[in-house]
Amino acid sequence: MKKEAFCNQLASKLSGIPRTDKLLLIGDFNARLGRDNDKWPLVMGKHGNGKCNSNGELLLALCSEL
Repeated sequence: MKKEAFCNQLASKLSGIPRTDKLLLIGDFNARLGRDNDKWPLVMGKHGNGKCNSNGELLLALCSEL
């Protein structure tokens, strides 16, 4: 799937960044993250809205690995 391939490519590019650095990932990912901030406490804040879509799940998973 193109979305997963994109996330894999992005993850490989970002893997060289030290984990101690702060990283802001900015872009139009067409992702809804939802409100389940308990599942992603280190990735998203407490002000989610609506339901998470598949793009949101991929983006949250990618961010949690970095």
